[in-house]
Formats: sequence, structure tokens, C-alpha cells
Amino acid sequence: MASEMDFPTRGNVIKVTDEKVIFAPEGTTYELHLRTPERRYEGPIGVPVNVLIRTTARKLYTVSCGGAFIKPIMGRPRIFQGRVRHVDPHYVVLQAGAIVLVRFPEEESGVDLNNGAIRVGTMVNALLMEGSTLELMQTPVRA
Repeated sequence: MASEMDFPTRGNVIKVTDEKVIFAPEGTTYELHLRTPERRYEGPIGVPVNVLIRTTARKLYTVSCGGAFIKPIMGRPRIFQGRVRHVDPHYVVLQAGAIVLVRFPEEESGVDLNNGAIRVGTMVNALLMEGSTLELMQTPVRA
């Protein structure tokens, strides 16, 4: 059985402030403004790291077409759209330019399955609540 720890994103933390971390997922031009769950980020800056990106959906849609993306390209993430890599009763893992763990909306009406069930390989669009987070993983990154 897969766990949340099986879905890291590799990239660089490029800036840290008291309120946020700016993270650039490897192979993209995204600069995601993310929070850290407990305290100020004290990990490496400017070198490859593995992180978990977590967020909560306000609304989750299955979609029939379109590509994987994060919106906006720079700033606080508001939309993740991508292919499902894993489904759990509490969250879905999306490949959306970065690998993201998206917690299902609290309200049942927050999930729209007009294009079929959420399952591995389907395309899902997540409109996000504020507060996406970055958690540094302790696993070493290979060059």
C-alpha cells in the first residue's frame, strides 16, 4: 500500500521569508509560494531537495482533456491540474508539473465527477484553498 511519503517532488528552494518558501520544481519554470507546516524553513537553499507538497481542494473536478499545469506560474498556487498517480480515501496525488498531494474537499458537493470517477490515470482539476505547504523530506537527492 502506497503512503504519502512515496510521492516526493524534486526541485530547489530558491528563497525563504518568514511567511513562505519559494520552490522551483525540477524541469519547470514554476516558482511556487508555499508555507511550511510548523516553523520557518531551515533546509538547503539553491540545491536539489525532495519535498512533499500538500494542499486542500476547495473543488475537485474530473476533466476529459487538457494538460498538466499549475496556475499561476509564479505565486501562491490556486489551481493544480494533472494526471492521478494515486488515490486514497482522504487525498489524491496529482502529477501537475510537480507531484502534489491534494486533500479532498470537506463538503461532498466539492467533488464533481462529470467525466467519470477519480482513479489512477484520469485527469483532475483542483481549485485550491489557501495554504499549500512544503515539507522537506530527509531522503538524500541523487545528482
